[in-house]
Amino acid sequence: MFSKDWGWPFNKIADIDPKNRTITFAYDEASGLLNWRRDFLYAENLLEEIGVPGEYVLDRLTGKLYILPTTASYNARIAVSTLAQPTVKIDGTDFVTFNGIVFDRASAG
Repeated sequence: MFSKDWGWPFNKIADIDPKNRTITFAYDEASGLLNWRRDFLYAENLLEEIGVPGEYVLDRLTGKLYILPTTASYNARIAVSTLAQPTVKIDGTDFVTFNGIVFDRASAG
């Protein structure tokens, strides 16, 4: 995903053509084309851009996590949720309370 420095929305990449040196976005760019000399560009989840300890990339197709660890994380336990569905889904209900339950490492979406 790419984003401008002054905007928060992200746009997914639909295609990268190295031969023609072009990137095709998945959605129309509402703010127009980038001025490469003036605008900053932020990339997210791009393996080639990992350079600061703590940064990571998740390859969803292979299920691999690439991480540049911090000194403190060398012995850390790292977990990645692979759930396709929510842990709990409640529709049409009011006043529900969960007590004594920990939802840990359980993210869908």
